[in-house]
Amino acid sequence: MQPHQDHQEPSDGVTQLHAVEVVAPERTDDEKGADDVFHKNVSNVYMGKEEIERYRIDAAGDVLKGLNGVYNMNTRTAGGAITPNIRGISGKGRIPVTIDGTEQTVDVWQNNYGVGDRNYVDPALFRSIAVDKSPDLSRNMKPGVGGSIAIRTIEASDIVKNGDTWALQLKLEGANNTIKPQNKLDQFLGKDYRRVGGTADGAGGGFQNGELSPYALLMDDVEAPRDKGSADNWRFGGDKSAMLTAAFQTDITDGLLSYAYRNKGNYFAGKNGVDDYLDNPIYDMDNCGIDCKSSAAFVPNMGEMYPAGAEVFNSNTRTETLLAKNNWHFGDNQKLSLQYMRTDVRFGEINPFQSTWALNFYELNPDFIDQPKPPQTQNIDSKIRSDTWKLGYEFKPEDNRWVDLEASLWRVKTDSVRHQSGGMSLAVNTPDTMHDAWYWCNVRNTTPWSMAESTCEELGDMWGFDKSTTLDEIIAESDAIFGTEGKKIISGAQQTTQVTRNGANLSNRFKLAPNFNLTLGADIQREKLGEESTIINSDDLFNIYGTVTGLAKLAGPRSGKRQEWGMTMTTDWQPVSWLNVQAGVRYTRFKGEDTAMSEERQQRNEQFAWGGGFNEYIDAYSLPYWEIGSAEFKADYENQRDLFDQWANTIGKDNPLGDPAAAQRATESYQAFTKQYGVTPNSVRSISQNGQIIYYQFRSDNVIPFRNGKPDSSASTLTPGMFDEKVSTPQATEGEYYKYLMGGPKPDALPYEEWKLLPSTTRQVTTAAGEYNPNGDYSGALKAITRPITDDQKWARPEKLKGDAWAPMLALTVSLSPQQRLFARYAEMTRFPSIYEATSTAIDGLVSMPTAPGFDLKPERSQNWEIGYAFDFTPYWDKLDYGDIRLSYFSNTIRNVIDTTEARRITQYDKKIVKGLEFQSRIDTGGFFASAGVTYRLKNVTCDADTAFAFDMYLRRIPECIEGGFGVTRFYQSQQPKYSINVDLGTRLLDRKLELGVRGIYHSDVKTSQYDRLLQQGLADIFTFTGKPYHWRPTLLLDAYGRYRINDTLSVNASVTNLTNRYYLDPMSNVAAPGPGRTVMLGMQALF
Repeated sequence: MQPHQDHQEPSDGVTQLHAVEVVAPERTDDEKGADDVFHKNVSNVYMGKEEIERYRIDAAGDVLKGLNGVYNMNTRTAGGAITPNIRGISGKGRIPVTIDGTEQTVDVWQNNYGVGDRNYVDPALFRSIAVDKSPDLSRNMKPGVGGSIAIRTIEASDIVKNGDTWALQLKLEGANNTIKPQNKLDQFLGKDYRRVGGTADGAGGGFQNGELSPYALLMDDVEAPRDKGSADNWRFGGDKSAMLTAAFQTDITDGLLSYAYRNKGNYFAGKNGVDDYLDNPIYDMDNCGIDCKSSAAFVPNMGEMYPAGAEVFNSNTRTETLLAKNNWHFGDNQKLSLQYMRTDVRFGEINPFQSTWALNFYELNPDFIDQPKPPQTQNIDSKIRSDTWKLGYEFKPEDNRWVDLEASLWRVKTDSVRHQSGGMSLAVNTPDTMHDAWYWCNVRNTTPWSMAESTCEELGDMWGFDKSTTLDEIIAESDAIFGTEGKKIISGAQQTTQVTRNGANLSNRFKLAPNFNLTLGADIQREKLGEESTIINSDDLFNIYGTVTGLAKLAGPRSGKRQEWGMTMTTDWQPVSWLNVQAGVRYTRFKGEDTAMSEERQQRNEQFAWGGGFNEYIDAYSLPYWEIGSAEFKADYENQRDLFDQWANTIGKDNPLGDPAAAQRATESYQAFTKQYGVTPNSVRSISQNGQIIYYQFRSDNVIPFRNGKPDSSASTLTPGMFDEKVSTPQATEGEYYKYLMGGPKPDALPYEEWKLLPSTTRQVTTAAGEYNPNGDYSGALKAITRPITDDQKWARPEKLKGDAWAPMLALTVSLSPQQRLFARYAEMTRFPSIYEATSTAIDGLVSMPTAPGFDLKPERSQNWEIGYAFDFTPYWDKLDYGDIRLSYFSNTIRNVIDTTEARRITQYDKKIVKGLEFQSRIDTGGFFASAGVTYRLKNVTCDADTAFAFDMYLRRIPECIEGGFGVTRFYQSQQPKYSINVDLGTRLLDRKLELGVRGIYHSDVKTSQYDRLLQQGLADIFTFTGKPYHWRPTLLLDAYGRYRINDTLSVNASVTNLTNRYYLDPMSNVAAPGPGRTVMLGMQALF
């Protein structure tokens, strides 16, 4: 309080108090962020430091739990990374994730699920998470077509109390429900495999591209998963973390140095609800019919592989992070900021392909009925190192309406070694067959699976061993004969990736008038990626591993360069007290280059030649049909047929060539018919009905070209209505007949209705190798029109991609009253291809038969609409510190959306549409607080006319818009639950020293009615080319927490996650692995 005038004694003797001014304390950053959820024009959610620290985070993606409408994908696949999904939109660049203004996102190869995006982070150092759910041109948000996430790390002010100059903070936490992994496969790398207990006769072997490919190692010393026992509830050493932070703060400078460490073992799955993931229909099981292809079969029977309470392999994480910050404050509100952060993450990855293959192989193989459960696959830990450097500058002089400047330079370098190319984790280049035979017979007490026809006595005679032969003796004898080379253990699936991003940001806000602000900004970012893979080859069981590892080599994250820069202009105008208008525009320019492909083709490496070994490409195809002939057509056809019959009747034993004159008449008739009608008499089919015969003429003039790897549906002259057209009494017959019939040439005349009702599978077009007859004949209903691949096309270096685009934004806020506001917002945003996408347009033909060269990759463009209503009911309840609700409707259409096809090719679909309703609320009385969020998704579809046409080209019964996306697409795997509910309840007691709370997170299942409807109609082929998505059961997860401040120095905290010990599958998982069961965390925090 500040006095405005001195105390005075009036003449009448009455005491007059001096006037005072009451100044409300400035809101903290977390209070501002929480208020923005209800006041900001764009729909958003926010989580401050206290909320982040309430609950234990098992995997990095768990940090997004409880944010309404925001999910993390594949949380259990990579414990050290986050992959956000907002309103069903995901993918690199669609939702930029920034950490203190820097961007790190990298592409990762996920086998049969293609490529994903990851942000390797350490949530221990987070101090806030701000999420915009649609494009936003605000200063501190990197706009994306699906929204954006801005993460801030801790500052000195979070550690040093007001009035102090330094502080030291120590945080310690431990949790149960985890156990130290028994199997650390990397300990075997570099060792002689014969000395560690195993044989080198697994999948692999042979030659690929002239190089010997390794053999998978079969080891006996890998321990089986353990089951959780009652004693494990009291073991807190499996998950332990520590964080030490030193900070200082003066008028001139402030800074901090923080080190965070966490080592978490494998967790145990929950127990309640495991029946939801047992005895579901097995997808595509023989003799099961439609039930085993319905969406019910998408719910995995993961309880077979992961029983209730079982240890989940590869769920371990070890994180070390060092964060250093230093800010210098100069006159006129200038600040110079220096920042460095290093994060080392080592974590287990559940290989999606191996997990799916093992589970399905055991389920679909009748030999495994009533046999041991499918095994979990142990993998080598992935290792990530990320270094971030940042230099920032601010100049914000007071009372200067022209200068409010923010600038930064930054660099992020991420190096990763993963073992996920699809091959086996451990492998050997040169197996020792002599040792392996000895090991099978003397240790495993059976014959090798590859020599099952022999006995151990026969093998002993062959290789010179018996039961008394020792390991040292067999190795010495083998080395003397075959040598020692190639016996060391290597990784059979290693991928090494280096990603470097350099960026700069600059913005300045101009206060042109008291009610009008203008902000100008510019940014630039350069990204470079390099990747190498070590893989096994395709000489293995069913060629499965070879297919996947080959894709990893040819279609996985590649090497390239990418640059993007943009300029932004935004205005904030308050023309009248009840109306706020925000408008802006962003210009973006992009260029990308596939450096690896360019170098390989310059060196004429056959493995990277365009065409993938084919000598020709498919330029188009003929989609044939049949048209009923005229009466003249029938007469001419029967006439030439009669002439051929007459000639045939003259052929005999004594006259094998028949009458020359008859032959001449038949030949001339044949030629005349062909010339007049454009088809040979052999291309005529007769259809019989009620003893009558009708003749149809074959038409092959409907040619469909390929455009951007897809058939161009607009070129087809056929319409579905054509095949409903009828003609009466044609060719002098009685009755009605269809004018057109669908399909290609057939050897026999078919009954009338069978032509009308040909199954859709015969009309499907695919570019997979081997689908077309190499002689150019019709295969099924189609005929490929091919062209030779020229030498220039074969070695053409990928074109450099370039592009630019403008994107506008307009937002209106109408204040109906001081407590009520209406929001209306329209925003566009463009997204240019990521490095992976930019470098994958040139691999056409590497994994399937090539189509016409050339790819016009357009930028994605989102069109976002939002309408909302917010109500602040704080003034209507005296006990409230605050109370708010917000209702929103959203609609986001992304055009030219980039995704993959069934052959893992990059392509563009016409558009992606998501629509829905959201509700957000909060209430706080000081002693009690609560919040609730609900999202109901009205629509989530991907639309593409050409793709729908390709799967049903005659009748076009496949809808252009498919729920989620077309089969293999990442969008199909990105469908959020139909609706979700988040609720938080809490109380503050003992003069706010004690805080207790509980959180409930409920999500429904995913909407699949369209899929099941198409399946019933026999039109589900569009979904079969896919790393099938895993669906989940509706789930309610409850978490609880408590923290107690003993004094200003010491506080303790505890939390219980998954309070009811549910057995569940996270939404949008590409591995069928359950989440962690009930987990208790205990912690303490000391501040000195």
